[in-house]
Amino acid sequence: MGVFLYWPNMIGYSRIVLMVVSVRTALWRWQLSIGCYLLSFALDGVDGMAARKLNQTSRLGSVLDMVTDRCATATLLMVLSALNPAYMPGAAAMMALDMSSHWTHMYRSRAHHKAVAADTNILLRAYYGCKPLFMGAIVSAEAFYVLLYVRHWVGAGEGARALRWALRAATPGWLLKQVVNTAQLCSALADIATNDAAP
Repeated sequence: MGVFLYWPNMIGYSRIVLMVVSVRTALWRWQLSIGCYLLSFALDGVDGMAARKLNQTSRLGSVLDMVTDRCATATLLMVLSALNPAYMPGAAAMMALDMSSHWTHMYRSRAHHKAVAADTNILLRAYYGCKPLFMGAIVSAEAFYVLLYVRHWVGAGEGARALRWALRAATPGWLLKQVVNTAQLCSALADIATNDAAP
């Protein structure tokens, strides 16, 4: 029972609360909503550091981290679709790819969703093995969705040009994240199928 009260897991619960507030306010108090979303995103890095520093790593924490990350992105994609129904097909595809790739990868590794075996394909080894690349793609992907959300509220007003440039800057990292998610899904499914076929 004590694992539920580990400090990193408490940080994880606070991320969930922030995510709920973000979703509840997304359609009418956009500054509060995005503030809560960004704080929840920032705390994603804090929980892992706390787990290592306090020697409180746990499978519960790993699952909580992965599920919270996936749900946060999914809810933001749903909000974007509510604000602009034209986003719905793309948002649904991104949601399905994000959830399925991380879940199958975690199932395959039976560990953390960021763990990669030595025999994994070279793209995944490079991505997870190079912290700046890994962090850059994650931040870019989240920034891409956040900027689309902010653009809805700012429109053609002050800051619209800066938003366009920021979206362009975030696009390569967002694309890389989708390529990695696809590779991760294919690699995990291939490994699971190979294990099933083994005598």
